[in-house]
Amino acid sequence: MTTPEDARQSAWALYVSLHCLACSVIVAPMETHVQESGAIFIGDLDDARMSVLDTQGALTPKHPQVVAEAQAVVGGWETAGADRLARLLRLLQELESLTGATLPLPPPRGP
Repeated sequence: MTTPEDARQSAWALYVSLHCLACSVIVAPMETHVQESGAIFIGDLDDARMSVLDTQGALTPKHPQVVAEAQAVVGGWETAGADRLARLLRLLQELESLTGATLPLPPPRGP
């Protein structure tokens, strides 16, 4: 059984991952890549995909709409239109209300 603390921690983990995805739109995307040494660096989108999977079990019982929106936003990220960042920011606001915490977004890139 999922406790309220489990759900809050899962909401925070999902929030942080999706926050990084939003930052990648504002600053620059980080792609998953493997170095010659074999080290793997997980990009923002792949991290968000894993986070949705990892947190859905704890969040679905009390917050199924948040899980459904996260799946829709992240699952359709690569084919979404210009509104994808706006949808992601609305989802981040919902997660902020669940966690009671926020992280600042970076300022947009200059010209």
